[in-house]
Amino acid sequence: MLENIIWKFILFFIFLYPLISSYAFPRLFFFTNTLFILAASIYLFKNKVKTNILTIFVLIFFSTIFLSVILNINSYISLARGYEYIPLLFLFYLVSSIKKKKTNQLIITLLLSAITVSLYSFRSLLIISKYTLQYLESNNINYAFAQEFISRNRAFSPFISPNLLANYLVMIIIISIGIIIQKIKQKQKDLLFIISIISLFTAGLTLFLTKSVGGWLTLFIAIILFFLLGKTLNQKAIIFPIIVCIIIFTTLFSRTDSNNRFSNSQKSLKQTMPMFSIEQRKSYWKETITLIKKYPLKGTGIGKFYLPNSQTLHAHNSYLQMWAETGILTILSFLGLIFIFVTKSIQTINIKEENYYLLGILICGISFLLHNIIDFSFFIPQTSFLWWIILGITASNSCKTPNYKQ
Repeated sequence: MLENIIWKFILFFIFLYPLISSYAFPRLFFFTNTLFILAASIYLFKNKVKTNILTIFVLIFFSTIFLSVILNINSYISLARGYEYIPLLFLFYLVSSIKKKKTNQLIITLLLSAITVSLYSFRSLLIISKYTLQYLESNNINYAFAQEFISRNRAFSPFISPNLLANYLVMIIIISIGIIIQKIKQKQKDLLFIISIISLFTAGLTLFLTKSVGGWLTLFIAIILFFLLGKTLNQKAIIFPIIVCIIIFTTLFSRTDSNNRFSNSQKSLKQTMPMFSIEQRKSYWKETITLIKKYPLKGTGIGKFYLPNSQTLHAHNSYLQMWAETGILTILSFLGLIFIFVTKSIQTINIKEENYYLLGILICGISFLLHNIIDFSFFIPQTSFLWWIILGITASNSCKTPNYKQ
């Protein structure tokens, strides 16, 4: 009885996670995460976690993170940033311990949450955004990025930027595609199938409204990988990457062309144009590499990453920032974690019946990793929580004995 209540609370927490920004609602974020840690602790105490190489590498990775916290124990920022990783660690081990029935409940919760996020973002774009823009202009608040998001009608709420929302939506889209194809192959038109179709439609529409070139590029690569690995890239399937490719160029053109419509007072928004964004990222990466050379072993300290010349807290490359912030042990353990994740996923897909569903899980994780080459969604719990769930599902599948079809 108690375990079922705790599990339902955990599902409710997972449903809410992408809706609560640690930047916009820090106190609510802290409160809900604390409750989740307590609930997950009770659940894990009653359910044994099976150990494999993936769970071991995850523990090694988090150990390097917490080592960085210990080395900067006197810093409030380091403590706060370190605390954000604790619920993610619990989330991974919790998901890796659950059985198939609860995994299905978890997937349904993720998709329902994504539908809610998409509808909320759509509502914010249509109703709330224009009032926000009026407020910024009437109070002479010069926040170029917020003005760019709103003026160009780019969806981003409840996240802090369209690109972060786009990465989250891409992951949901890939999971939905995997489930839909699997259900079609099995000729099962059940509740999960219907929810997946709704999730695919709403997430796809919202992704289009983010006008995120990086998001669409990630989706394009992810879809190509999905159909190639799934050996389903035939004449019918090729329409999907072609459509995505067309949308990428449409988005790029619309964002570039719309700059001509701004008044002189808004020309500062040129820093958010696609070509400028690429050049800006290059400068971030160069400055981050300089920081790595200065602190190659232990990094600057968790939560202390800052680029003074660019005046930004993010390198827009999570791998470089990870090394610069927490040192070489963290980046090496994370790269090892990626290798184990990919190899274990491929092994599981080859021997499992649910190969398209599991392929969707693999490509979902890969899409997250790809997007972090040009962004920082790894450091945003709203997005990264989904990565740790994907790892947990992979660890859970690699622990179980496969059932072969006769």
